[in-house]
Amino acid sequence: MSIDPLKESITEIYIAVNGCSAIFGPMSKSSYDHQLWRSLLSWLETKHGMKTDSEHLRVECRNAPGSGKGLFLLKDCSRSSLLFKIPARALINIKTLSPFYPAAVGPNGNLELSAVQMISLHLLLHKPSDEDGSISLDPTFGPYISTMPRDFSSHPCWWLVKQRMGRTEVHEDRLLESLPPSVMRELKLLSEKFWKDWSAVCDYIRARPKILQKATHRLTADDLTSRAHPAVLDYLWAWLNVNTRCIHYRLSPSTSSPENLTLCPILDFANHRPGPSDIIPTSNPYKLGGDFTFTASSEHALRLEEGERDKEVFLRYGGHANRVLFVEYGFVNLGNSEGVEGEGSGEVDVQDVVEDLVFGSADAEVVKRARDVLELEGYWGDWTMHASPSPAHPSYRLITALRLFHCLEHGLASQHSLDGKAHTTADTLVEAWRRVIQGVAEQISDDNEARWRTSVERVCQEVIRRAERSMKTVEQLSELKVSDSTPEWFEWMQGNIRLLWREELEVATQVSHSIQNDEEF
Repeated sequence: MSIDPLKESITEIYIAVNGCSAIFGPMSKSSYDHQLWRSLLSWLETKHGMKTDSEHLRVECRNAPGSGKGLFLLKDCSRSSLLFKIPARALINIKTLSPFYPAAVGPNGNLELSAVQMISLHLLLHKPSDEDGSISLDPTFGPYISTMPRDFSSHPCWWLVKQRMGRTEVHEDRLLESLPPSVMRELKLLSEKFWKDWSAVCDYIRARPKILQKATHRLTADDLTSRAHPAVLDYLWAWLNVNTRCIHYRLSPSTSSPENLTLCPILDFANHRPGPSDIIPTSNPYKLGGDFTFTASSEHALRLEEGERDKEVFLRYGGHANRVLFVEYGFVNLGNSEGVEGEGSGEVDVQDVVEDLVFGSADAEVVKRARDVLELEGYWGDWTMHASPSPAHPSYRLITALRLFHCLEHGLASQHSLDGKAHTTADTLVEAWRRVIQGVAEQISDDNEARWRTSVERVCQEVIRRAERSMKTVEQLSELKVSDSTPEWFEWMQGNIRLLWREELEVATQVSHSIQNDEEF
């Protein structure tokens, strides 16, 4: 039997590990996943010199109930002890890929890909086929790419991109319609980033069409001409892998450089949790782009109890609100919603409600002046309410914005006395507000404090009413489950969206109680 030359180098690894190339034939899902794991380790060891014995690799990939795959402990690890070390050349980032994708010259000058664009392009060019048992044929990172998730149909960005392409199914449209406005707003921003990156990649390929000759995934220049072409979803698959799986990794002297990210084999299999992380990434601060070492937490040892085999180790995604987790990763943390009752980080974005309910009913001059000042000082938008720390409270940004709004609204409305002479100017009012944000004064006035607190209460009541209505709408999505085309993940996603609305309801209720109880914030 002849073997495609592009497959040969990767097939050799599978043969070396398995004794045959059965990876290309039919097998169970669990067997297939196990083969990919073993092939990944073989690639890391034979191609990159990684030590994969039990002293140097203390975790392994297994099925994790309810979470797909996860990383499980093989042996006890003391605090800060080595879990595994990934060679720098096995990481997929702008440093390891730049030799393949040099800057190009386009009609409007040089075309340089960002880290996200470059990594996503590489995954696109070497995407495994959609056939069962397929692998990536990339001669450089194939065994690693083969382990990446193949299906992102449950990610909300997938639905929104398909909607723009005119290719959504009924259940995707209904799910999008049921999202909270703040979630939908952030989801649209994410999808715009995707389309911007897709456009940049298309421009780059047009300027360097020869890179398609090295692709192991079929792609032609004609595939880049339409936003409705299936290649868009292939790139979205690559882009979501990058956006959901990349971690911070210093490649630039600047700690804030957007180049400081990488895809990292083995770590990819780790699931998240809201609590402390078991896996701590460490790197040499004096050697940018070196091997990536992962250790056990310095706060707690990792131990297998007697007879225990299934101790999973977790990463922590950071203190993100459920709104952010849903948009970026496609899920929510139950722990975050439980925070509404005192444990976690229940948070609600209320910008749309504040704009409509408070600013929307005011005089246009007041709104313009308030917005101009808030934008100048960096306080426009990102207005949130929080369940913790106790007491449940509006954010400082929201309080600050409402203080200025009511200062201007009340001050300008009453600036003329009966003789028609102006006694208060807008500049004077703004200066009184600035004294508060600068810490010179605690408040503008007792009256101003009462007014912004009343506005927060009005916002809370509107959020509560909207959430109660919307939770009923989410329940009606159950009618779609009878359809043969409804995916298995639909009920789980319905639960995620229900939780987003429930969080809005409960956080608003708690903040309302704080206002009614005259809590100080």
